[in-house]
Amino acid sequence: MENVELLFKFNGQIYSLDGVHVAINRAEYYEPTDVAEQEKEVEFTLSDESVLHDWLFNNTDPKDFLGLFKLVAEPEQEGITAETSWDDMAMLD
Repeated sequence: MENVELLFKFNGQIYSLDGVHVAINRAEYYEPTDVAEQEKEVEFTLSDESVLHDWLFNNTDPKDFLGLFKLVAEPEQEGITAETSWDDMAMLD
């Protein structure tokens, strides 16, 4: 299973988020108790970036991943907080 790195720009700063965190969030929603099925869901989600992006933007908020964003560029302003929404951020290729 290959991980997908998601990059975001927020307040002039570049952050990365490992796609596996999004995939786990989705897997726990669809398979809350079956670990083996969760692993299959994670693998499926990471294999299809459209599923990954759809889940990220339509079913989560940045606060769901607080502490998991990694700062890639030097900070210029306040970072991602619990009040941040996806509308405040731009996804980078």
